[in-house]
Amino acid sequence: MPGKFKKIDLYGFKSFADKHEIPFNNGVTVIVGPNGCGKSNVSDSVRWVLGEQSAKQLRGSKMQDVIFSGTEKRRSMSYCEVFLTFDNKDKSLFPTLEYDDVVISRKLYRSGESEYAVNKVPTRLKDIVEMLRDANMGREGYSIIGQGRVQALVSAKPEDRRAIFEEAAGIAKYKQRKREVENKLIRTRENLQRVTDILTEKKKQLDPLLKQAENAKKWLELHERLKHLEINTFIYQHENAAEAKNQINTRLQAILEEAEARQKDYDKTIADYDKAMEELSNVDRKIAQLRDEQLELTVDLEKQNGDKKVLRERLNNYTTEITRLEQENLLLSADIGKAQSVIEAGKVRFAEKKTLFELTKSEVEKLRAQFNDAEEKVIAKEKQNEENKAALVAAMDKLAEIKSNMSALTAERKSLSVIVSALKEKIDAQRKEIAIQNETLSALSLKAKELREDAERNNGSLASKKEQLSVVENELSEIITQLEDVTAKYHSEIARKKVLTDMQEAYDGYNNSIKYLMNDAKNNAQLKSKMDGVVAQLISVDEMFETAIETALGGAAQNIVTKNEDDAKYIIEYLKKARYGRITFLPLTSIKPRSLGGYTNLLSTPGCYGVASDIVKYDKKYANIVSGLLGSTVIVDNMDTAVNLARKSRYGFKIVTLDGDVISTQGSLTGGSRKNEIGNLFSHDRELTQTKNLIEKLAEQGKSLTEKKKNLVAKKQELTREIDEIFANVHGKDIDLAKMEESVSKLAHIVDEKSRELAENELDETNKSNRITEITNDIESVAELEAMVSNAKKTASEDEQSNKEEYERLKKTRDEFSARLTEERLKFVNLESEVNSITNDLQRLENNLNANKDRIEINNLKLVEDKEAVEDINERLAYVGKNDQQEAIKRIEEIKQSLSQFDAYKTQLNVTVNDLNTNRSALTEEIQQLQEKKSQQEYMLVRVDADIEQMQEKILEEYHLEYADCLPYKEENYNFDEGVAETAQLKRKMSYLGHINVEAIEQSKEVTKEYDELNTQKEDLEKAASDAEVIIKGMTEEMLVTFNTEFEKIRVNFIKIFKELFGGGEADLQIIEDSDDPLEYGINILASPPGKKIMSNSALSGGEQSLTAIAILFAILRLKPMPFCILDEIDSALDDANIGRYAKYLKRFSQETQFIVITHRKPTMEVADNLYGVTMEERGVSKIISVKLSEAASMAGENNEKEAK
Repeated sequence: MPGKFKKIDLYGFKSFADKHEIPFNNGVTVIVGPNGCGKSNVSDSVRWVLGEQSAKQLRGSKMQDVIFSGTEKRRSMSYCEVFLTFDNKDKSLFPTLEYDDVVISRKLYRSGESEYAVNKVPTRLKDIVEMLRDANMGREGYSIIGQGRVQALVSAKPEDRRAIFEEAAGIAKYKQRKREVENKLIRTRENLQRVTDILTEKKKQLDPLLKQAENAKKWLELHERLKHLEINTFIYQHENAAEAKNQINTRLQAILEEAEARQKDYDKTIADYDKAMEELSNVDRKIAQLRDEQLELTVDLEKQNGDKKVLRERLNNYTTEITRLEQENLLLSADIGKAQSVIEAGKVRFAEKKTLFELTKSEVEKLRAQFNDAEEKVIAKEKQNEENKAALVAAMDKLAEIKSNMSALTAERKSLSVIVSALKEKIDAQRKEIAIQNETLSALSLKAKELREDAERNNGSLASKKEQLSVVENELSEIITQLEDVTAKYHSEIARKKVLTDMQEAYDGYNNSIKYLMNDAKNNAQLKSKMDGVVAQLISVDEMFETAIETALGGAAQNIVTKNEDDAKYIIEYLKKARYGRITFLPLTSIKPRSLGGYTNLLSTPGCYGVASDIVKYDKKYANIVSGLLGSTVIVDNMDTAVNLARKSRYGFKIVTLDGDVISTQGSLTGGSRKNEIGNLFSHDRELTQTKNLIEKLAEQGKSLTEKKKNLVAKKQELTREIDEIFANVHGKDIDLAKMEESVSKLAHIVDEKSRELAENELDETNKSNRITEITNDIESVAELEAMVSNAKKTASEDEQSNKEEYERLKKTRDEFSARLTEERLKFVNLESEVNSITNDLQRLENNLNANKDRIEINNLKLVEDKEAVEDINERLAYVGKNDQQEAIKRIEEIKQSLSQFDAYKTQLNVTVNDLNTNRSALTEEIQQLQEKKSQQEYMLVRVDADIEQMQEKILEEYHLEYADCLPYKEENYNFDEGVAETAQLKRKMSYLGHINVEAIEQSKEVTKEYDELNTQKEDLEKAASDAEVIIKGMTEEMLVTFNTEFEKIRVNFIKIFKELFGGGEADLQIIEDSDDPLEYGINILASPPGKKIMSNSALSGGEQSLTAIAILFAILRLKPMPFCILDEIDSALDDANIGRYAKYLKRFSQETQFIVITHRKPTMEVADNLYGVTMEERGVSKIISVKLSEAASMAGENNEKEAK
């Protein structure tokens, strides 16, 4: 009856190219076959389906090696597939599956794609492995036992052998889980270390931040006192500035009067000095003119005397040169005459030799052509003689060969005729068969083409759907990104709303006195009833005008409005009692409105936005308050407009630009850069409203995006379903196409083989027919060949003498031509040398002749130049000496007298210039000193205004207050000197605090929070690490208990089975404590076959070792019975004495487990309930056949014979 493992179906796996089904029954099924036939491929196929991922375990280098690779006659396959069928009627194997038959399959394509399925339903490998492990059939278990397992038990070290027993004990998976927990513990400790490092860094950040926050609080306290002092210093300087400026102006006027007097003296001295310097310049010019005239006359006299001598010397030199050149020309002319005579004679001789040279050259060419012709005739005659002899010899050889083989040729022709006739019949049959197969191949190819086109259409549809899916996924990704952005912005704005609300409620940006008072008013109804509110809260401003209105109000923005004076007095008393500081109050009953008066006509000026009180929004009951504060202030676009408007109004009202620049009624201009701030007092409500509106908008966007996301997810799911359906269809078509292509490939291969065989037969028939024709021709040509040979002999004898005489005559003619050619060539070479020599001589003579002519021409030019120079010198000698030298001497004496008079006058002028220069320097120094005094007083005057302006800018920049806004802070009887001293002291204290980070107050709170959160993480990680250590300890203890318990059962089974297999003896298994970790203790095997002392397994013979290992494997199988077990040639090492006991025990054990045994040992075959043989009728292709015991024994005998050899 069928066993739990019902059958296996193979197709294209390793050597199983064709489809094979191997059914298995209960008991022992034996598979036999000679070595190399592929029987172990059966166990490999089972291992492969059970999930084996190592190609090495399947005896390959890569996984594609399991696909049939082809043979000489068969093409390789594109995929392989194996099905394992299990009986599951009683649901004992796979209780979770409702199938009676469970079919597990695996398919692999050459592209590397792999598919797993359970009952044709695609399934993940992980799920199949878990399912098989639950059925006790995992690939790491003992469902398949090969020689490697036996060898591992025999030769492994004790510590390595333990892994086999751990698998059997079932703790291997727990050990894997323990490793996973240990890895998790390592990661937890790494995370713990990282958190600890971060905590350390945060601690390093936190300590300085706490110190910075403490310093920042101290600094703020000091800064508040400094503000009070600096404002009062500013008020004091402003009030006392006029008196200081009057004193400076008095001193400045006195300095200006004295400087004017000194300037007049200086101007007169400069005029006299310039006049004297002009006269002195005129005298110098006269003296220079006289000295130049004197020098010119003196030089002229000296030159006349020296020129005569030089001219005479040059005249002598030119006369000598002229004589030399004339003599040289005479000599050169004589040489030219001689050279011309020699050249004429040489040209005549050259012409004669040239003519003789050309004649000789022509004769040489003619003789060379005659010699070449004679040489060719001699060579041709030699070749003709040799060819005649060779033809005669060949004809004689051919005749002799044909005569000697006549009978053999006749027999060969008869035999070939019979063969050709048979070949023609075979060729006709083959052509008909190939035609039929080609028609079938065309039909199959057409069907394959249709399937391929159908697959392409499906693939196109699949690609289109995938493209649609990609678009949807991209849209979905974009929507998710947008949704995340909107969500992040939403939460960010929620947080911002809270911050703004907290800032509003905490009166952020207000003075401490305002903050303290308003906070008290929240809990004090009476106090709250006395106040209408802070000015900044009672008015609202467009964002465009916030900076301008904030600047225009200054400190007044923090004034508190009350209903009347009594309420103001009540709150002032409250402030004094609470020591909260000072606040300005604006009673509705006492504040009067203000206006521009007669300046309203200027509001139409371009760039003017209007009166500040008209720009802000407020409750009508506060009209007087707003008008009183802003009614005389105008808002404009920029400083240019402000200056223009101020000039037109003659500074009649306060002007503020949108950037916060100010022109006061006193004419002062305040402006520059402003500090970056979180926001002013007016922006809080606006920003809060904007934030609320933005939150509502973001919520709507989030809702819309969520709906879009939902629709896209649904669309994606629909497309995914359609793609899966198309893919399943494509997959089915691919299988059909693969089968069809396989059929086409096989048939094409058959047609190719048949066509090749046909071509070989046709070629063989042609060759044999040609050979018959050749033999026939040879036989028929014997008589003709005999006559030809006879005639050839006669002709050769007659021609031999004639050819010899002709050959000798041709040789003689050739030799004569050769001798004459040599003679003429020597003559030609000599003439050629003489012609070249004459040519070179003529060239040299002509070069010398031309050089002499050129030299005479140069000399003639030089003679003309020299003769002209002689004439010029003679004329100059005749001219020199005609000048009147006496008159020149007289004029020189007159010049000397005039120079003496001018020198005396110049000395007198120099004295006058020096005196005036000294007086000028003294006046210059005095004026310079007065200028410095004037500059000092002017600087002091400017300094008074600058100090006030600087102080005003500082107060405005630091505290946002103008002079009028500072007055509420005025301290009566303020001591200026003490205030300045205390200010310096406060600044020193503030500088001692170093760099102040006001944000450190908030930062320290944030970092403290982060530090606390990290501390919590650290505690969680420490707990996780501790829990993991407890789990590892528990798993270790549980594994030890489980292993020891199961090992003891295996040990008991082993002792019993060993005795049964060996027919007695003793054996045992021992745990060796050879490691610090009990889970790593080794296993030792002790065995004592009958008649031997107990000893280590390594001391046994090879057969005894193998049988001992088999005993252990059976002991393990008895501990955990398997549904089936494949034993792959584990009995190959057993000797004849042990193989029988092994076979009997196997038969007995088969009552509990279904065995499939691959073997070539006869005793094992004898216990088989079913026998299959694996053969290789076609080389490289395995085939499964059902065999009888006698046939199996024969196969085994062949195999044993081969092994013996």
